[in-house]
Amino acid sequence: MKKEELVFAIKEFCQKTGCEQLNAEELAEHLITKGVKVEPVKVGDKIFKFDTFKTTILEYTVVEVSEVYNHFYANDCHGCKELFFFDRIGKKLFLSRDDAEQELVACREKWRESLGDYGLPEEEWDGFEEYVERFLERLNLKVI
Repeated sequence: MKKEELVFAIKEFCQKTGCEQLNAEELAEHLITKGVKVEPVKVGDKIFKFDTFKTTILEYTVVEVSEVYNHFYANDCHGCKELFFFDRIGKKLFLSRDDAEQELVACREKWRESLGDYGLPEEEWDGFEEYVERFLERLNLKVI
């Protein structure tokens, strides 16, 4: 957690409990130097990731957080529990749908650049999902 986020949390706590004489900046600095860390997600938060072929964004709800082992569990829309690691946030996992969508667009552009070498015409990019299916068919692979 960044110092600014910790300061905000301390100020919010102080407003609720009436301990406003506390210096939130100093307390945050002290806690950070003593090794306090706050995990980036908590139970009930939504997280987002791509499906295998990076065609859609999947939404999960955090159901359990393990501070000791730097991981958490989240359920998908079907209630299936999946393990995630904190260090993947911002790379493969996102805390907002907007961030996930921006990264998905960037991934599609990278795919377009790298797969364009296989001679596929530009007009085939209109439907990215169809493109992936056609590309896999050309390699004699099928999505099951």
